[in-house]
Amino acid sequence: GWRWPIPDRPFADQLKKRQTDLIDIVGTSFGTYAISQRVIDMIEAIEPKVHQYLPYVMLQPDGSVHPEARWMLNVCTRAEVVDTKQSNIQWLHPPSDRWFSDSTGERRLVVKADEARRRAIRFEWRYHKGGSGTFLSDAFWNVLQDGGVRGWEQPSDYPDHIDEV
Repeated sequence: GWRWPIPDRPFADQLKKRQTDLIDIVGTSFGTYAISQRVIDMIEAIEPKVHQYLPYVMLQPDGSVHPEARWMLNVCTRAEVVDTKQSNIQWLHPPSDRWFSDSTGERRLVVKADEARRRAIRFEWRYHKGGSGTFLSDAFWNVLQDGGVRGWEQPSDYPDHIDEV
């Protein structure tokens, strides 16, 4: 990830049905998440002043702004956290031998704990499966679970979280 310029107006998405209560982490049409202040505080407690939280509004079907504030998360840490030697992956040829995906058979990714433990959330730029290379650290995952935060979704064919070893 890298920092984006602050936009002149907030990013916006419109709900199809009227909502009274939003979960803490909402998927957006921009390929990232809109997060509550509570989630921002959790990230900042682990990895302060790294990521970017951009202006964002959720619009009700009538065009009015939903009263619960959310900020669009821009993950600003690019890291090579997946241990490609211990994981079940395949290098993609073409377009590049720098990118990988899951191999057929058992789906297994191994994340290097020494790289991950310094971070809350990071983007594994080499991973190309389902469009998401965003990984959470064990520390951040545990804080989310302990706080009852709703909304983080892993791909359906993975467990809730990929452990660090």
